[in-house]
Amino acid sequence: MFGLQTIDIAVIVIYSLAIVVIGVVAMLRIKNQEDYFLGGRRFGKLLHIFSTFGQATSSDTAVGTVTTTYRNGAGGVWSALLLLWATPFYWFTAPWYRRMRLLTFGDFFRERYNSRAMAMLYSVMASFLLVATIGLGFKAMSVTVIGITLKQESALTAAELAERAQAVRLDGLGAQSARAPLAPAEQAELDRLRDLKPRHEFSAINETWLVWFLVAVIFLYGCLGGLEAAVWVDMLQGMLILVLSVLLLPFSIARLNTLSGGAGLHDAFTALHQRLPGHFFEVFGSAANSDFTWYFVIAASVMATLNVAVQANQFTSNAAARNEFTARVGSTAGNYLKRVCTVLWGVTGLFAFALYHDSVRDPDLVWGHATRDLLGGLGFGLVGLMIACLFSALQSTASTHMISAAGLFTRNVYEPLFPGRGERHYLMVGRVMSAAESAGAALLCTAFATILDMLKFLWEFNAVIAAAFWCGIKWRGATRA
Repeated sequence: MFGLQTIDIAVIVIYSLAIVVIGVVAMLRIKNQEDYFLGGRRFGKLLHIFSTFGQATSSDTAVGTVTTTYRNGAGGVWSALLLLWATPFYWFTAPWYRRMRLLTFGDFFRERYNSRAMAMLYSVMASFLLVATIGLGFKAMSVTVIGITLKQESALTAAELAERAQAVRLDGLGAQSARAPLAPAEQAELDRLRDLKPRHEFSAINETWLVWFLVAVIFLYGCLGGLEAAVWVDMLQGMLILVLSVLLLPFSIARLNTLSGGAGLHDAFTALHQRLPGHFFEVFGSAANSDFTWYFVIAASVMATLNVAVQANQFTSNAAARNEFTARVGSTAGNYLKRVCTVLWGVTGLFAFALYHDSVRDPDLVWGHATRDLLGGLGFGLVGLMIACLFSALQSTASTHMISAAGLFTRNVYEPLFPGRGERHYLMVGRVMSAAESAGAALLCTAFATILDMLKFLWEFNAVIAAAFWCGIKWRGATRA
């Protein structure tokens, strides 16, 4: 069914039901906005570590890192490692958020600059960024599941076979144009096919229906249970993300040793160096890898380090900690844990290229293809476990981001416009906005062609508001003007 075995479907269903139950139980503990948006500020160090790790690690970080590494070599790891230099800063910034004792990051701009307009502007921009981040997770999750559930050629319809023929023709014309100018008719055909973007592969699962299924599950536990449900689920999801980070590696190593006649870890890495071009091991880019050059990494790292401080989910996660020291330890340790996993994802991408560079054209599909090829024949439900791990990585980020965005809108946009409506009313608005944020992310994920396009957009977005935060914190003379 859907290209999956029964045991894989059973693993996915059991996991989905478990987190919905957690959401319903957490809902019974919610009495006010602080309970819903900040979990009553009662999370200890262990919960905060996994909350930070979970909200910083979505399906796009694992799949996206493998995608960019598969495309660019070792330098592609910077797609998720740009915040490496920001890690020490969390030790200092996390207590600031907890010390403010505010409900949302928008409240900071209202209190610091005595301006509801600035709070509203920040809230709208930050909410859009959070929605875009969730959409990126949806994109990574959907393309990976599609890669796992690709149809065999014998199962393709006539329309799908025709589209594949167009894709093959597009590849041929593209290669021909790189060698010599095309005739006018061929150039027109090339331009038309590029606009159509025909596919080489086709899935047994409809991507649109898959995304809306993800939205429904996240709504059931996140919108109902608030941040407390999200953080408790993050405990489970954090464990699964760690499994996700290493699950493909031993099977990739074993397959490469089988193909090269080697044995053990040393032989696998020797074969890796023999199969990959030399520029794939250039961490700071090369002439053949222009996406992550050393100067791009420096510029993007500085920008990311400054911009990350104004991400609304950073405030939400740390403001929900039991005290300032808990916020400091949880934020730093959770983000450091992500850096370790990022290196593992990069190594997985290199092994994937060594195994599949001749057979997988679309880098976005490589994780799904590797999962199906390496785990699908074992019959242990490992494919279902991989999908559950990716689902958990997506949910851990999406739920926190969704609640952060809903809190910003409810507290800093809706409540100033409609004051004095009571806690029950604002809780309902928060839940409605949580659902709206998830739906908006599902729609946005279809607006970008690739994962890398979405990543570059998100890296740049926060620069608009980062200056107002840093000036407000470090310069007493900073004013609204």
